[in-house]
Formats: sequence, C-alpha cells, structure tokens
Amino acid sequence: MKSLRFLDRRAGYSLASIGLLLGMVIPSVFPAFASAAGQLDSRSITMSSSVADTASVSYELKATVETPITATGGLVIQFCSDSPLIGLSCANPSGLTVAGVSADSGTATDIDATNHSIIKWIAGGSGVSAGPLDVTFSGIHNPTAVGSFYARVTTYANAPDYTNATTLGTVADQGSVALSTTQAIGVTAYVREAMTFCVSGSGSDGLTPAPGPSCGTSGQTVVSPSMILGEGNPKALDNTHVSTGVDYAQLSTNASGGAVVNLQSSTTGCGGLVRAGAANCDIKPQNTTGATTINNGDALFGLTVGSSTSVSGAANPSGTLAPATNYGGTNYFLDYVTGDATGVTSTYGSPLITASGPVNQKYVPITFGASIAADTPAGIYGATLNMIATGTF
Repeated sequence: MKSLRFLDRRAGYSLASIGLLLGMVIPSVFPAFASAAGQLDSRSITMSSSVADTASVSYELKATVETPITATGGLVIQFCSDSPLIGLSCANPSGLTVAGVSADSGTATDIDATNHSIIKWIAGGSGVSAGPLDVTFSGIHNPTAVGSFYARVTTYANAPDYTNATTLGTVADQGSVALSTTQAIGVTAYVREAMTFCVSGSGSDGLTPAPGPSCGTSGQTVVSPSMILGEGNPKALDNTHVSTGVDYAQLSTNASGGAVVNLQSSTTGCGGLVRAGAANCDIKPQNTTGATTINNGDALFGLTVGSSTSVSGAANPSGTLAPATNYGGTNYFLDYVTGDATGVTSTYGSPLITASGPVNQKYVPITFGASIAADTPAGIYGATLNMIATGTF
C-alpha cells in the first residue's frame, strides 16, 4: 500500500508538470494577430480639400515603412467613421467614395463594391524599400458631413490578402490617421461706383471669438467663417482704409509629429480677390516677403496670424500654434507666386499655421485685410479659401 501511494503522488506531479508544459507551449500554435505587425511611423494624409461633400479630392499618404514591399505587394486603406482601431469592425463614412480612385505611382483600385470605402494599392516597379513612402490617391469624394473620420492603413510585403476590416491577412506594417472635413471660408468684398462712394470709420466685423472647448459639438454654435470686408453700411472697400475681418482657427490633436494648417485658394491664377464676371486679379495678393504691409490705396489682399491662445473654459490646454513664415506680426501676406503652383492656389495650398507637437484647445486669430486703388474697377469681389489641417502621427 505504501508503494501504491508513492506512485500516486508521482503520477500527480507528472500530470502537474504536463499541465505546466502545455500552458507554456500551447499559445505558440495560435496564428499571429494584427498587433504583431510593425508600426507605420511619421504617417499622415494630406487632403487637397477638407470641404465636406467635395468630389475629385486628392489624399497624399506619407509614412515610414519598416518592412520592404515587393513589386506585387502594397497596402490597403480603409476609411471608417467610428474608430481608428485596426482589426475591429468599421462603419463607412457617409458620402465618402473611392470608386474613381487612381494613384500617382503603382496601381490603386476600389475593392469595396458595396460602400466604396476601401483602396488597395499595388506598388509595382521595384517595390518600396524600408523608409519613406509617398503616394497620392486622386478621385476621392469626401464624406458628406462635417467632422472627423479615420483612415486605417495596412501594408503587405507581398500580394495583399486583405478580406475585410476584421480579416486583415498577412499584415507587415500598420497605423491609423485621423482626418476631418470642414466648411469652406467665403470672403466677399464690394467696391461701389465712385459717384456713390462713401468713406467712414472702421466698423465691427460682427464675428465672435473662437468657439468653446467643444469646438462646435455638443450643441455649441460655430459662427460661419465667411465675411464681407469693407467700410460703411452696406460695407464696401475704399482707398482710404485697409478693411479687416477676423476668423479664428482652433486646433486640438494628439499627433506626435505635430500638425500644419495649409491655406488653399480656389481663385486659380490669382490668389487675391477676383471681380465677378472678370478674369483679372484686380485686387492682388500681398506676396512681397519682407515688405508685407498693405497701405491705404493699395489694391491688395492678405492676412496675418495672431498669437496662440487657450480656449476659454478649456480643460488642460497645451501646446502652441505658430504662424508659418511671413504670416506673423501686424503686417499682411498671402503666399502666391505669379506663374508658380507652390502657393495658396496649388493643389494642397501652403502652410499658414504650424504646431511642433501635440496641441489641445488652442486657437489663433486670423485677420484678413484688403484695400483698393482709386481706379480699381467697381463690382463684387470674392475668393474661396479652404483651411486644411494635417497631423503627422
């Protein structure tokens, strides 16, 4: 009997050892999940227009690839309205479609026959080495509503075997980017005929300061950014004033690489204020660096960016917004180079405001200014400006 009890105990130890061994070995037979993929660093997507419900928009994807991509490999971008978390279910942003997508390199196709919210890109050529990746996707239609949405990016060393949001296939690197659609800024200025021209003191622009911490959500009202520049009532530009109006740009982002807000103008070939029915740029952009003042009687249009300020009532505001080159101070500027596509009239516009790192609940005033010469033709003048915020995550 003693011998039997001794054997029972040994058997018990053996079983315990086997159980411990199984606990150590069994997990290794399970397949790797998406979290095992590498990270896409310094990733960002710049939109050529952030205006909601806009067609034919270009999205420029930049990232640092850890795992090289072969010629038959590539990446998948899935746009979601509800979550940036890769591997979870995804709700399609209403109105967004990539049905007509193309790319400036490789081959881009729409692989979502139902919602048209997923892009597959094949590198082609000699593939992509570990390091910087820069691809522009064109022909995208922005979401209908104003607000945030997300791009989930997964790369594949070889042919992408992506199935859907929860079945990603053999992912090499991955990362998400937050995007946002907004309203366009409309700037209108009237120049009256000389016989009815009226000179008066500067009037209020009628706008309110930047919105509160919710930035237009939770029932708060955001005042339209459009404005009419001029003096008197009704307002009109004259050659004895620099007429001004103020908008406020507010930004919060957790992008580790900071953010840049580009200013983009739809007034192709001008950058300033264009008279309705005319092709000429009678009120030109103030684009002279180092001498950026607009004087009374100058037929010029420009803007300047004020100091970074915390939103009133914000919880834990942090970071700083700064004006891009030539836009700070009390003078006016508008980045446009005649005959060149590098300024505000280019596809993605040019930098207006920058943040070197994460920023929370900060805003800057943006003052628009214009004047006219005595011989500036009468008419209704305007420009449509678009501010595009791009974070580097």
